[in-house]
Amino acid sequence: MRPDDVVVSQTTANPPTPTHPQPLPVAGAVLADSTPAPLAVRDVMTAPAVVLAADASYAEVVHRFLSSDIGGMPVVDDTGRLVGLVTEADLMFKEAYPHGSISVGLAWRPDRWQEKSEARSASDLMTRDPAAADLDESLDVVARRMVEHDVSRLPVVHEGRVVGVVSRHDVLRRFDRPDYVIAAEIDRAISATELGSSSTRTSVLDGDVVLSGFVSSAEDLDTLERIASSVDGTVSIDNQLVVRPSHVTAAESTCGTSFEVLSGSADVAADRTTA
Repeated sequence: MRPDDVVVSQTTANPPTPTHPQPLPVAGAVLADSTPAPLAVRDVMTAPAVVLAADASYAEVVHRFLSSDIGGMPVVDDTGRLVGLVTEADLMFKEAYPHGSISVGLAWRPDRWQEKSEARSASDLMTRDPAAADLDESLDVVARRMVEHDVSRLPVVHEGRVVGVVSRHDVLRRFDRPDYVIAAEIDRAISATELGSSSTRTSVLDGDVVLSGFVSSAEDLDTLERIASSVDGTVSIDNQLVVRPSHVTAAESTCGTSFEVLSGSADVAADRTTA
């Protein structure tokens, strides 16, 4: 995107409705506290999940992976409850060590490697009691769980049963949004707080958000930054908002009164209006 393509919006009491076609996925609604509702697992997951029975043979597991073109499958019991997870990586052990326990180089490896090299069913291959996600969990929570467990996907469980799978690819959808949609949603959320005014501006370029203009207090400054950072698609926040001194009116702040901006707050540099 060129610098000229930066999206700049002015917060007003009734921000204009974008005339651009709406992208997919559409962002969450604005909550009662004016913080935009983040995308949840249910919004991005793959459903229904392709699952394996615990007694599925090795050959059947391979066939399901190749025909489904996915990298991991939950393993369920007869009631549909999650008991494990099999990934393509689990299937590699048989190819890497085709002679099982007598394969060269396997003797000093973990016992689980040997078990997988000799696997005959999904239950032999699977990781038991895998980390999982809930339908209504936010994507940041799920992303942390993926990082902490070093996994690329999580089964999605509702009332004990597998209803889908969420992957790294799915989580990244949060950032795949046009700048104009991000800016419009930030403005709607700010307007709903009654903190925004005609002197508050939002600009977005490649997901990097710049907040500028004037607010009444340091608390308002922090609140608007929190709201902007909660909008899906926001990559970073450059908070250039200035706290308007109490003796300066909102009208004066939009007419050129000069301030010295220091670390997101403002001191009066001169009580004068520029020409």
